Amino acid sequence: MLYFNSRFWHFAVVSTRIFLGLLFFTGGMSKLMPFPGVMGPTWLIERLAEYELELYGYFIAYSQVTIGLLLLSQRFATLGAVMLFPLLLNMFVITVSMHWRGTPYVIAVFILMNIFLLIADYHRLKYMLFPRTEALTAPRLTRPHLRLDGLTLFGIGMLIFCPTLYGLAGNLAYGVAILGLVSFPVSWGLERAARRKKEPGG
Repeated sequence: MLYFNSRFWHFAVVSTRIFLGLLFFTGGMSKLMPFPGVMGPTWLIERLAEYELELYGYFIAYSQVTIGLLLLSQRFATLGAVMLFPLLLNMFVITVSMHWRGTPYVIAVFILMNIFLLIADYHRLKYMLFPRTEALTAPRLTRPHLRLDGLTLFGIGMLIFCPTLYGLAGNLAYGVAILGLVSFPVSWGLERAARRKKEPGG
């Protein structure tokens, strides 16, 4: 238990969330609008449109954006890790069936990283595997910082809306994207400040 509560463990979890979050957020955005990203292919939607699967391409891209933002937010990272697993399995099967060289191995590493995040959140997810209704209904379920939750969700919503806004006003879309991303560190900072105030002598 000491290892699981150590600073190294916390650093590893947060770093993995940020890495996967940035990877999938930028990868999804680059498919929807001109946006820097390291995970392609950026032409996915255009290629799928040739087979009347354009809507599926948009679904994949927006799923990557949403999941990436949930992981980056830290506040909703558990939900992001759960949603990422079936997406990665889908990507793995597609790349294997299309005989892409090397890509399946890269995605397999991402799957292992995703499993690591799910293990880290086992204390939250264990009720899905071993349901005990009395453990869920006895305490009152609350969110300690609803306003910060709202700020984070507002930032996520702004970023998801950016590709649509880009078609109307390109430069404005990038400004909105920056504001949306800024909401994350602002939320982190406000939460840390609130925790310090609650600490003895804070």
